[in-house]
Amino acid sequence: MSSRLFQEVREKKGLAYSVYAYIIAHADSGALVVYSGTEQKHCNEVIDIALTEMKRLKQEPVPQASWIPPASR
Repeated sequence: MSSRLFQEVREKKGLAYSVYAYIIAHADSGALVVYSGTEQKHCNEVIDIALTEMKRLKQEPVPQASWIPPASR
């Protein structure tokens, strides 16, 4: 199972060797961190894709069924 971000950046576009995101959560603040191992010439496109996926998270939450690994279903 791969993330929507990984599918778009790595699998569909082939722009990065590695791409992932994670959340740092605190009681009153936090951060959504995105990492991508890509060439400098692809940076702007990867950033645009990451921002698009963040907006998509706000508008279209990830279905709960996709949170469960396939082996556990």
